[in-house]
Amino acid sequence: MAKNLVIVESPAKAKTI
Repeated sequence: MAKNLVIVESPAKAKTI
């Protein structure tokens, strides 16, 4: 769930993760 939120908030950050 947290991952989805991160993607919605900052797709660039999710890519790094």
